[in-house]
Amino acid sequence: MAAERELGAPMRPRFIAGLAAASGWKVRGLAAVFGLIAGLGFAPLNLVPAFALGLMGLVWLAAEAPHRRAAFVVGWWWGFGHFAADSYWIARPPGPVPETMRDQF
Repeated sequence: MAAERELGAPMRPRFIAGLAAASGWKVRGLAAVFGLIAGLGFAPLNLVPAFALGLMGLVWLAAEAPHRRAAFVVGWWWGFGHFAADSYWIARPPGPVPETMRDQF
């Protein structure tokens, strides 16, 4: 009977099961990393598959959250990582600065 339960259970790699059981700063850090990865999908790198990977990570972590507040915290940290990755180039765009804007930088 125990073998039947094991066969009916979904197969997960050991590290994924460990991450799903993680809590606290591990989940928050992982959410921020997924947000950073998602930020690579926008300008100037435009790595769209990285955005898809980061978004899948957000959905996965939010689905594994034990309650709504934990899912909100996961989303907040994902957004923080995404904002950090996407905001660095706004203050000074990459590449040469046009002559008309040199006094601003």
